[in-house]
Amino acid sequence: MNRALKKESIPIVKKVLDEVDVYHFTNFPWQASLQDVRGHNDKILRQAFTIGKYGIMSDLVNYKTSFQRAIEYSLYGDYAQTLRQKLNIINEMVDCNFKSYLPVHISVKPNFEGEQELDLYNVNNHKNYRFIAHPGQTRCQASVFTKTPLKNVLLYIPKKYFKQCKLKESKSFKKINSIEELLQVYSPNKDINSTYQYDFFMPSIPDGLKKHNNIPILKCNQITDSKGNSYHNSKYYVENSFISMRNFSEIFWNNKFIVYTTSLELADKFQNKNRKELYNGIANLGNDLQFFENKKVQKGYSLNIDLSKPNSPFLNLPYREYQELKSYANFLKNPMNDDPDHQQELHFPSNIEYARIEECDSFNDIVKKHNFKGFCIYFNSKKVKTFNRDFIELLYYINSTVALSSNKEKTIAILNCEHEYWKTGENFNQWIIEETFYS
Repeated sequence: MNRALKKESIPIVKKVLDEVDVYHFTNFPWQASLQDVRGHNDKILRQAFTIGKYGIMSDLVNYKTSFQRAIEYSLYGDYAQTLRQKLNIINEMVDCNFKSYLPVHISVKPNFEGEQELDLYNVNNHKNYRFIAHPGQTRCQASVFTKTPLKNVLLYIPKKYFKQCKLKESKSFKKINSIEELLQVYSPNKDINSTYQYDFFMPSIPDGLKKHNNIPILKCNQITDSKGNSYHNSKYYVENSFISMRNFSEIFWNNKFIVYTTSLELADKFQNKNRKELYNGIANLGNDLQFFENKKVQKGYSLNIDLSKPNSPFLNLPYREYQELKSYANFLKNPMNDDPDHQQELHFPSNIEYARIEECDSFNDIVKKHNFKGFCIYFNSKKVKTFNRDFIELLYYINSTVALSSNKEKTIAILNCEHEYWKTGENFNQWIIEETFYS
């Protein structure tokens, strides 16, 4: 696989490597990712993902029909706080084991004078620095929510801050010393028998270089071949988030969401404890979540996607319905404020429904019991000793392409009962739920 810089990108990359120490991390701690997540609090982020305005408990009902999903897509587009974006980014990161094609870019700047070691594994040490993550903010959120290290991160420390930011030695990173080493971090989304050309020139910026508080970073603008074909992974990111959410919703709303457990009493005890903890601090929760969610909304998309394209998320809409949705979406966008409406109240979710089941030797028995429809959970209450998540949070670990996700002991699992594997035995796909997520 050959990689090369486009001509106009060469001086940009050289400038950055001359002014900044760039480190590539293959195991970047989620606690450090948290430092540029609004609120700097993993619980606030968890609440935003569950019971906030765009959380899965509050907002999933707004994706129930194709009409609702199309309007949401039109109104919110690439707005990162939507449930559509939250679900999609966690799915993508779990699927790639948190090693994304393109790196997360994080810059660090000290807020003190003097000398100090920067220890990314020491939370108390972080307060002395200003972290900025972009591109990659939503990937940082996925890392914090799942408590999983990111495995492709570029950390930027200006050389002038060397004394204040002496990076503590670790086997999880190495310094980038050349253009060749740098390009290895940016992976194209398809293998070709040609040379990939990398473009770091940002045409909308005067000097063509993206910066964090005057710290230059190397955002890859494009990866192409000699004919101009794109191999940049983010090209269809927003469209893919729509397709992923559509497929998820169609499965979820096709059946009741049930927790099959070996002990109703023990499962309910876990759930009551965890939900109480999730809602703890309810008096101030609304303000905290507004701070997290109250960011400028992208204006969305006008559904101007060619319906003849096979990859169109609106391919199955009749043309008349497509035109009606397009007109309605444009109408709704006109009076919309730049910021989302303030959350007036929290929507408390309904109670979890349980069904008792004996310890199972095969998940096929549960899928059959669930009539091969929807999603469901298996929870072996008698064997699980630690579980500190609301059962609803497991929904972030499933989608239409996965047959099941489970912990290594298979005592906790969420099942996609509509995956073809359960009937044909083919195309099995499983994700692992690490203990760090629920411990």
